[in-house]
Amino acid sequence: MGCSNSKNIQINKLERKKASSSNEFSKVREYYNSNESLLPNRIRELFQKFFIQQTSVSSVIDLKFINLSGPQVKSIEIILPYFTQIRALNLWKTKLGNEGCIVIAKLLHNFPCLSFISFADNRISYPGIKAICDKFSILKDLEILELHVNQFDAHATHALALNIGKLVKLRNICLDECEMSGDSLKELIQALPNIKELERISMDYNFFGEPVSNIMFNVLNKLKNLKRMSAQHTGITLAVQEALKKVYPDIVFAFS
Repeated sequence: MGCSNSKNIQINKLERKKASSSNEFSKVREYYNSNESLLPNRIRELFQKFFIQQTSVSSVIDLKFINLSGPQVKSIEIILPYFTQIRALNLWKTKLGNEGCIVIAKLLHNFPCLSFISFADNRISYPGIKAICDKFSILKDLEILELHVNQFDAHATHALALNIGKLVKLRNICLDECEMSGDSLKELIQALPNIKELERISMDYNFFGEPVSNIMFNVLNKLKNLKRMSAQHTGITLAVQEALKKVYPDIVFAFS
């Protein structure tokens, strides 16, 4: 009797799973049929892969330059969670803004293998940046993070400094033209040694000035794996530039 009940429970669970999968498929199909003519080709291709059960073979999703502003991000919210094996997600210059960025952040738990993600040039400020930073703890395999050309005020820079160490495999981070300066930038620089695997960092066109420049020697001494650092047009004096090159000859610096 016990075995019979166990089999019935397993069958019922399987039937519920099939019904759930069928309902999900129907919802995706319904959205696609209603919006197909409006979808950019690369997003349409994602839906088509889902329909032929080819989501697991996709390791790279490149959506750069596609307009995902406002309601356009809905298509990504619907289809992306089915691509659980992706290793790279490129959202460079997709007009996400803060609202779109928050939507994407809520999906990140679906991508345990993600090693590259770009949010570059997306008009993101503190709300969107905080949403991303709050998910760093689940991005265990992330190696490359691009956040350049976004608006980092003091609050956004603080959020990044507070969470950056959670990216335990991060090797490369790009923060060019993020409008960083002052005490919050100093805090971020001081947090860099928490990224144990960091090899490359680019921070062009942020303002270091004297306060941040003065802590560089101590910080770089703790970055044992650092190979390249770009800090062009950051207000680091020529004297400090030359001193850094002399003290750390194994690091390739790019200064203006």
